[in-house]
Amino acid sequence: MDKRLLLCIVMLAVLLIPSGMVLAATPEPEEEPTLEGVIAYPVFDNDATQMKYNIWVVDLGTGDKEMLLKDASQPAFSYDGKAIAYKAWTEDQNIYGLHAASVDDIAGTDWRFSDSVSDQRPKWSPDDAFFCYFTRKESDRENRVMVTESIWTEGHTIQRPEMDNKDILGTSPAVVVVEEGVYDILYQGCEFNDCGVNKRHINGTDSVQITDSTSDQALAVSPDSESIAFMSYSRDNDWDIYVMDVDGSNVKRLVENSVADGLPTWSPDGEWIAFVRQSAPGSWDIMAIKPDGTGEQKLAELGVLDGKVKRTTPDQCGGWLEEQITWGTTMP
Repeated sequence: MDKRLLLCIVMLAVLLIPSGMVLAATPEPEEEPTLEGVIAYPVFDNDATQMKYNIWVVDLGTGDKEMLLKDASQPAFSYDGKAIAYKAWTEDQNIYGLHAASVDDIAGTDWRFSDSVSDQRPKWSPDDAFFCYFTRKESDRENRVMVTESIWTEGHTIQRPEMDNKDILGTSPAVVVVEEGVYDILYQGCEFNDCGVNKRHINGTDSVQITDSTSDQALAVSPDSESIAFMSYSRDNDWDIYVMDVDGSNVKRLVENSVADGLPTWSPDGEWIAFVRQSAPGSWDIMAIKPDGTGEQKLAELGVLDGKVKRTTPDQCGGWLEEQITWGTTMP
């Protein structure tokens, strides 16, 4: 065909395209955002000769995994990412309980801030000033909310002034910063037969019930102390992840499926929430989602999460429901 004739045909075709019409281009598939940092998580070794927890970490940038601590679980990175708290599982009375250490030198900077195997789920205050946790170490085996006076000191109970200074009974405590040096503590418990998540000043005054669901637990405070992520069963008859404002308003369900989701933790920048999902009987994955419920993605395979540590009693080991995962900044 004559080149001049071919050029005329092409030009005529262009002129015949209606004004404003744009030729559609094939859209490129959206890539999942690359998340940064590390996740520390417990794995239960269910070999009959072991029956214990170990803490592992996964680098979100590379996917590399390694064991961080043997005979330990319930990890909690400090908000600045420089230290980690955890529960030590051992029959040695000089070791078991709650510990914390510098991420850069875990073995050489080990601090033990509680001395009972019945102490559970250590958490840092958002300014990393002190710890909270709960315990069943008293003879009545009730769950008591505990705080430390400052970093590395031994914990003590919080009393309720309006109830003859009786101890606060509850689980899953988490601290929010109201303003510099002023704190509130949230926990799952019952006050005068009203059960749900309660909030008090750190000295035990001004009790406010912010939710009325009996299974709201695994409370996780955002880095800015503005939001709370948690898991709940009784709201929809399935373990799911929720987020709410720190006063209990604007509750939002983030995941809706028929499998168990739980143990939320915030990314250091507050842009994501990681959690665990039971992918198959006895097998779990680590997932992530944005606080608005978008962007859900799988981060890593976890393995076995639920188990009973050998030679422990129910007040000492509650299985996966009392475990936690944590999101840090750098690989230990």
